[in-house]
Amino acid sequence: MNRRMMNVLCSLFFIAGCSNDSNVQSHNNNVEEVVNKHNDIQNLKALDTFIKRAKLKKEDTVNYIEYGVEGQRGVTTLTSKENNIHISSSVDKKFIEEYSCEDIAIETKNGSDHYVLKQCTGDFEGTRDIPLLTVSK
Repeated sequence: MNRRMMNVLCSLFFIAGCSNDSNVQSHNNNVEEVVNKHNDIQNLKALDTFIKRAKLKKEDTVNYIEYGVEGQRGVTTLTSKENNIHISSSVDKKFIEEYSCEDIAIETKNGSDHYVLKQCTGDFEGTRDIPLLTVSK
């Protein structure tokens, strides 16, 4: 193999090794991501699949990622385990809060689907329903 061919191969291996680590990590952990960039929602199907699995009491995890006006990256991780859904939220990798909910539902009102976490408990008094996402039809 000549020197030029060797340089091309080394360059290809280097480029492949420098690929986007977040994609590799996401695939290795099998965690789907739903991304909301100012109401441009990508991969909503992953959230719908999570809801179906949660209702069947199957373990699953999905990340709901939402971007703020100034570019902040908010991540809400939903984990279905046994009889509840555990929620953990962070903004720009800084922990914000966590709580547990008994259910997640899709409620259709005024031509929109509202994804709502139901009967949640945490560092707040009592139980409450917490809106997650609204999708206009």
